[in-house]
Amino acid sequence: MLDVFCSDFEGKRDRLKTCLEGSGFLYRHSILKSLSLLDGTNESQEFELLQVKIYYRDDIQRWEHLRTKWTVMSVIEGSQSLKYFFKTNLMAAGLFQRYGRDMWDINQTIAIKSFLRASTILGECIGIAGYGPLLPSELASEKEKMAKKKQSARKGGGAKAELYLPVKEETIRLLHQYVPTNGGWKNKTVAAKAIEADLVAFVQNLKSQNKNLDLNEEDITTVVKRWERNDERVKAAFEDTVKQKIPGMNDSD
Repeated sequence: MLDVFCSDFEGKRDRLKTCLEGSGFLYRHSILKSLSLLDGTNESQEFELLQVKIYYRDDIQRWEHLRTKWTVMSVIEGSQSLKYFFKTNLMAAGLFQRYGRDMWDINQTIAIKSFLRASTILGECIGIAGYGPLLPSELASEKEKMAKKKQSARKGGGAKAELYLPVKEETIRLLHQYVPTNGGWKNKTVAAKAIEADLVAFVQNLKSQNKNLDLNEEDITTVVKRWERNDERVKAAFEDTVKQKIPGMNDSD
């Protein structure tokens, strides 16, 4: 009979794989990777069963704990998205299948219950995956959500860049105003440090007028050096005011 339960589980696992491959789900590749949770070699499942054996001495208590916990987990985490639904349920199915094998020579009644629970979960997953080709709206909906997130991120980045613009302008102005007359700043770090106090005062004043500016004055030197790498105008200001390196000499930056 043990072979029958194992054969049923393997058959449903293969059927689920086929359904997922043809589902068209946006995250089907990630879900397919989660099928490894059904192999009986997952360390998280092993740890879960070990913890149950430690904290519950009675076979019935162990079974009731696993059944209750993973029923609740499947509902709570599975409600977030299809990706979480499959991952959580595959974790549970693999766990129950493994527990059924472990219990077969100890308590066959509990072992059979565990096998049946694993089989039921896989059946539910197959049912969901089977609707994949019929649910183009799911794919469209997920793509729309992703597009909106990207658009929102781009807008947020643009708005933040506008807030930083006055600070960048002031950085450029200060670099030119305080540049030493003996050929320029020794290096970029010295230049950034030299204008730090004036720039901090400028940022503090700007923050009093615009609460949305989230620039940390304590990190202003680090921020300025980052702009030197990523902003063409700030980079040009540094190149104009920092001494040119002489070949063969080191310039600590």
